Amino acid sequence: MINLLIVDDEDYTKEGIIEDYPWNELGINEVKGAKDGIEALEVAASLNPDILITDVRMPRMDGITLAYRIRENNPNCRIIFLSGYSDKEYLKSAIHLNAVNYVEKPIVYNELLDSVKKAVNQILEEREKNQASNSIIKKYESSIPFIKNELALQLTRPNFNVKMVKKYINQLQLDFSDSTYFQTILVEFLYKGDKYHNQSYVHASSINVINNVLKLYSAQAIIGVKDADHIFFHLYSNEEISCSRLYDIVNKLSENFETTVSQAKMNISVGIPVVGYKNVFKSYNMSVLASQKFFFHDDLKFTLYTDSSNLEYTLDEELVNQFQDALLHRDKATAVEIIKKLTSEIRMHDQTLIKNVKSIYHRFLIILETFSLKEQITLDNDLDFYWYMISNIRSLTELEDFLIGKVNLYFQRMVEQMQNQDALSKIKKYIQLNYSDSHLSLAQISEANFMSVGYLCAFFKEKTGKTVNQYITEIRMDKAKELLISSDAKIDFIAKSVGYSDGNYFAKIFKKYTGSNPSEFREKARVL
Repeated sequence: MINLLIVDDEDYTKEGIIEDYPWNELGINEVKGAKDGIEALEVAASLNPDILITDVRMPRMDGITLAYRIRENNPNCRIIFLSGYSDKEYLKSAIHLNAVNYVEKPIVYNELLDSVKKAVNQILEEREKNQASNSIIKKYESSIPFIKNELALQLTRPNFNVKMVKKYINQLQLDFSDSTYFQTILVEFLYKGDKYHNQSYVHASSINVINNVLKLYSAQAIIGVKDADHIFFHLYSNEEISCSRLYDIVNKLSENFETTVSQAKMNISVGIPVVGYKNVFKSYNMSVLASQKFFFHDDLKFTLYTDSSNLEYTLDEELVNQFQDALLHRDKATAVEIIKKLTSEIRMHDQTLIKNVKSIYHRFLIILETFSLKEQITLDNDLDFYWYMISNIRSLTELEDFLIGKVNLYFQRMVEQMQNQDALSKIKKYIQLNYSDSHLSLAQISEANFMSVGYLCAFFKEKTGKTVNQYITEIRMDKAKELLISSDAKIDFIAKSVGYSDGNYFAKIFKKYTGSNPSEFREKARVL
């Protein structure tokens, strides 16, 4: 079964989607709706949706927050966003959700249909692969590799279960002693595409690659799966493992991973050599520390743990002041240059805790957000969401790109704001110069200002709170009042002077606008 949940606070949109599409033909068995994120979570608790179609902007809980909450319980749920034009940048910043698509409102029937078809196909492909992976996993768990996996995991812990470890060693008939040499190699996966869709296949393929390389170099190891992102193995030998042999093994692993497992990029890190299985955890811990270097350096294929003289990076407050000064003086080039300088300095201190590095970039984002509030510029996300995005970033380069992207967006929005203000002035000026033209039209005004009629109307209403026609009428009535007070011209003449070819129609509009007909207005004004 495939279940679908549709969430939109506009009833006619939600019900229209539910009623207009051939869900059974698409392979969707159950469809339910909700009016906002809070209600959607209640429905999802029982429905467990495979596909979520949700509006972005909703009261109580927006669509982005809802999507994250749904993914917590159902990481495989496919998400399709419905959004207005102004939500585009907001949605782009949520790429970590791996949404199937976002469909702009008003909804084009075939566009949403194609998105649903795409989601259904992804679900069916995923289920097919999972069935194959589950078959492999069942065979794996009932065999010797499963016992090796449990032993490998136990050895990563400083206080492992001694009785269980000895039992596994005996079952596997391993000749371990206090003089056996060990060295841990950790493989981290950076998934290309949907992590949940690929992980079972990647794990099975990677373990196959590891076994083939070990066989090629007549090496022995115990392989373990730590989690969805990590596989590791403990090399063991009665003799010390030479650096050249270790290099050959790791290098061949890297080559074979690249050619065999295209669904993920692998980072390979090597711990220190240790003697005795009771000390394996030390090698494992050092492999974890070595893996942090991939965050700082993009060109590494594998890394070995080494003691480093590089100290923890300490942020220079002068750099913070320079960044604030660049924003204050609206100097984008300098602001970007400061971020690049920050990244360059941090890269030279690759022993710095990654969490601390991310906190530094988050601080710069807070500064940027503070300036955006002062300038009345919207950067689309709140600071909590920024921290969520940063916490999922896997490299220093990506972190730099994220911050520079927000700086570019800040200055882009500033330019747009200035252009909007200038555009509004031009529209008003054009109307003020042409109000006397009885043929003045929205098409004429939009063409003169290089806008579509629809965009002109929406833009003017957003900026002034009035329609274009209301503004034209206001200008014409104000000019008519001036002429009535300052001249003895006939009403028909005044009507034509302010853009009305029909004097009676002008009088009707004038009375509606002022409460008096033109003659009455003139008499009252002159008495006063």
